[in-house]
Amino acid sequence: MFAPNLAHQIFAGWLFVQLAIQVDDIGIGDVFIAPVDVVIDGLRTYQPDLLFVSRARHHIFDGHGITGAPDVVVEILSDSTRRRDLAVKLPVYAANGVREVWIVDLDAATVTVHSGDGSTFAPVRTFAASDTLTSGAMPGVAIDLAPIFARAQPVPLTRRARLSVIFPPSPPEPASAPAARAPAEPIAPGRSAAALSPA
Repeated sequence: MFAPNLAHQIFAGWLFVQLAIQVDDIGIGDVFIAPVDVVIDGLRTYQPDLLFVSRARHHIFDGHGITGAPDVVVEILSDSTRRRDLAVKLPVYAANGVREVWIVDLDAATVTVHSGDGSTFAPVRTFAASDTLTSGAMPGVAIDLAPIFARAQPVPLTRRARLSVIFPPSPPEPASAPAARAPAEPIAPGRSAAALSPA
């Protein structure tokens, strides 16, 4: 599997920074960024993009990763993971006690918070890029999404840059060696160099 694209990584990194600062200031738990193994149901192991574990659930730390349900899981959709994140992982998180799942859609510039009752999930609210994200599972946390989405916007390529990606320039031809010069004709005794020049 290919590594996530830069927009994905930028969003994940800056969201982690904001969450980590606020969660630490409030003292409500711990935030982690991938890769962290989460053994969610004793069988399946996932690596959410970010996750939050409250102080009350520190017992799920197993020394290597996490065995059990984090309070909050964050999944950032990409073309290669969208179907699995929504159709496979989301129901598993819901059935195993995850309180909230945040689904980040970089194309739509939204974060949809799904909240569950221990068996199923329902979308509670969709936050736009201009909103401040709040969470019932993380009391006191308020994330200004605008600067994070702004940083994660892909930088458009110029036409020349796009063409250079599709058609990489050919390497330069190696310089040809200079032609060998014919050896000079020896000058016979009694003849001058001028006599050898053509008329």
